[in-house]
Amino acid sequence: MLKKITSLGMLTVGILLLAVWMHRDSPKSTAFAQGADTCTRLINSCSSDCDEAVTCREEVLKKWVAQCKRNPLDADEIQQHIIAECNECNRRCRWFEGTWEGKGYQSNTKTSWTIRFTAQGDSYDIEYPSLSCGGKWYLLSKTSAQARFRERITYGREACVDSGLILLERVNSSELGFRWSENDSGPVLAAGRLRRQ
Repeated sequence: MLKKITSLGMLTVGILLLAVWMHRDSPKSTAFAQGADTCTRLINSCSSDCDEAVTCREEVLKKWVAQCKRNPLDADEIQQHIIAECNECNRRCRWFEGTWEGKGYQSNTKTSWTIRFTAQGDSYDIEYPSLSCGGKWYLLSKTSAQARFRERITYGREACVDSGLILLERVNSSELGFRWSENDSGPVLAAGRLRRQ
């Protein structure tokens, strides 16, 4: 009797091990494992373009990663939600995206001139058409209300000062405030308003 129970026990253990081994290689089990890996990667997904976006991103990840861990098989769909919602978070930081035009007034020379600023992705082009000069702005920092740039004049340097510090301020969705100074501690030497085109 003892021998039969042992044989039966061995058979049961063998069947259980076979079932576990077969389940391990089943498509559903593989998908579950892949989904779990994706859930882990979601924590590092989507970047944040400014401080406000960081807070927004944390809320997005908290919500969706928790759901992903509950049901890893939905990881691909959840990842699409995370990407879409993180993009919405970053829109808060891209308030100056597009083309803007206006006028600046320079206090030390008592002159005014035209401005054309174009922000497209990570490229920031600046033109001062009435002065026949222009170049690039390089982003230093941004929030949902302000952005700081370093200006590099690439043409017309005889008419424009190179390496100025630019401060853009969001007035509303269609208007920006513009300030130019030589450095962080220097006075504002030029200011103006830009309107979205």
